[in-house]
Amino acid sequence: MVERNKLIKQFLARNNWENTKINLLAADASFRKYFRVIDGKKSVILMDANPRKENVEKFSFISKKLFLLGFSSPRIIASDFKKGLLLIEDFGDITYTKALRSGFDENKLYSLATDALIRLHKKTQGKKIPQVSHYNLAAFEAEHRLLVDWYYPAVKKKNISTSAKKKYLSIWRKLLAKYITLPNVLVLRDYHVDNLMSLSGRRGINSCGLLDFQDAVFGPQVYDLVSLLRDSRRNIRPTLVAKMKKRYLRSFSNINEIEFEENFSVLSAQRNCKVLGIFVRLYMRDGKSEYIRHLPRVWRLLKQNLNHESLYPLKLWFEEYLPEPHRKKNNFRFGKN
Repeated sequence: MVERNKLIKQFLARNNWENTKINLLAADASFRKYFRVIDGKKSVILMDANPRKENVEKFSFISKKLFLLGFSSPRIIASDFKKGLLLIEDFGDITYTKALRSGFDENKLYSLATDALIRLHKKTQGKKIPQVSHYNLAAFEAEHRLLVDWYYPAVKKKNISTSAKKKYLSIWRKLLAKYITLPNVLVLRDYHVDNLMSLSGRRGINSCGLLDFQDAVFGPQVYDLVSLLRDSRRNIRPTLVAKMKKRYLRSFSNINEIEFEENFSVLSAQRNCKVLGIFVRLYMRDGKSEYIRHLPRVWRLLKQNLNHESLYPLKLWFEEYLPEPHRKKNNFRFGKN
């Protein structure tokens, strides 16, 4: 910790931000910390990331690409990629989450976020950025297998059998095979209200600031819309979800609505399986207990997904291996390893 603080002070001094006030803002679900660095009336955000765990160079690269595409991503003011340090533009404190709690117009905020996705998808559909990878089957599997690697043993108090895991992974391979061949768009992957900023001095979709996009890939067009409207951290009115889906579909006349709903359900289920595993892992491995309270909501969302006919084989798997008693809140008392 002492050595890290020394590195940060040297980094700030090299970039003319020495003798400043530094306030810790937040540590998120990753291995990053954020600080506001204040010099009189000026301020920037310091991103402090473990270079063995996080890739700040990817954040810098994607931020610049988004800016060139016309989006409000933070300007990169200074960087030391090897040490995991960035100074970035300060977007203020008003995340969409805070704005919604303060009474901002929910419909307006979600409309702006949806419109930003529409523009992003129109600008990147079928395009390639050499440094950005694609969401292939291996990448998908690394995510949804978190349910059987972390959630299952935590609630069942034993490891899953080899045959049950194979059956689960096989179901997902069949479900996701088609998404590898579809035209892709740039997917930011964690596109939800915690990672969107309300920027009062800007107009239109530029008033929607984008954060936490360092894991961006090219992937299915509906993925980020799922992240936005099937949020594991807050309840969203079904009428608002339906309205934003229609808003999105109006901009893409080539999308078949029946296929869109199937894609929405499948990718929502995949994401929710991932999230169940991640939230348990954050507690068991990293000691971050604040995410456990969201598990009942994630299960509600997943159960809704499983009612889609295309997910019937997965629904049967859950009924056999993770039936209702293992989805209850009173089962979320995990003993750490």
